[in-house]
Amino acid sequence: MLVLLLSILMGCSDHMVAKVIPNEPDILVYPEQINFGHLVSGQETGVETFTVINAGDGNLVISSPVLVSGNGRFNLQEGENEYTIAGGEMQEFIVEYRPETFESNGGYIDIHSNDEDEPVSRVLLEGYGDAPVMTVTPEDFDYGDI
Repeated sequence: MLVLLLSILMGCSDHMVAKVIPNEPDILVYPEQINFGHLVSGQETGVETFTVINAGDGNLVISSPVLVSGNGRFNLQEGENEYTIAGGEMQEFIVEYRPETFESNGGYIDIHSNDEDEPVSRVLLEGYGDAPVMTVTPEDFDYGDI
């Protein structure tokens, strides 16, 4: 009887064997690459989005994404200087591509975060401009009788 009473009073409790799991952010960027394909230069603009997802439990803090490109063909929407994304939530960003001539372009977007495993994530950008290099006016010309 005494053993039964002692085991009831001093039995296991969950807080003694439970492990504390820290709340940590986990960044996921989708897609990791955006290909705008072939666009008619000076006439078409490609618009795509990428999403930053917090797959963790803690708050994910990212600084404003940084566009790195050798020319002004790509454009990233301006937003806040810093974003806080709660666990399981996401933030969408818009990027545009506007070719000016017959060309191929590339660039990338860096995203800095407080994720200890992946402090920097990257989205690769690719696009092509299709266009004639010159135009002729008028299109038709009559040379008359030769």
